[in-house]
Amino acid sequence: MQTGLYLGHPREQILKAAKEHEVGLIVMGSRGLRGLPRALLGSTAERVVRYATVPVMTMHEPPETLAPSVRPPSPEAPQA
Repeated sequence: MQTGLYLGHPREQILKAAKEHEVGLIVMGSRGLRGLPRALLGSTAERVVRYATVPVMTMHEPPETLAPSVRPPSPEAPQA
């Protein structure tokens, strides 16, 4: 395992590091946002998946770790 510090746009730097280190797999987290929050905040993971030349595994955070403003609705929550 290697570590590094890259400055710039995350998508570009992740892809740059993957190429420089000749990785066979990129593993990264994704908050799993949908709808308006995703449109407003963008998705670095989505862009890496789209442009990577190697496989990308994304892992989602459990909803309870997200800020309340971006949590998906609870299945038990009453619908308005």
